[in-house]
Amino acid sequence: MEKLLFVAEFDFLQRVGEHLVRDIDGYFRYCHIVKIWHRQNAPDGEFRACLLVTIDD
Repeated sequence: MEKLLFVAEFDFLQRVGEHLVRDIDGYFRYCHIVKIWHRQNAPDGEFRACLLVTIDD
């Protein structure tokens, strides 16, 4: 089952095939971007970018 790993704000939108690297207590976790889509927030109509990633550990 898929679960939300983290929520973040970026200055730019990453692309499929790129990686995100998170520093978690001195350990780097690499996430490979597999899919990008935009979800509309119902109350205010704002769109939010969502990323599907795999963890490359």
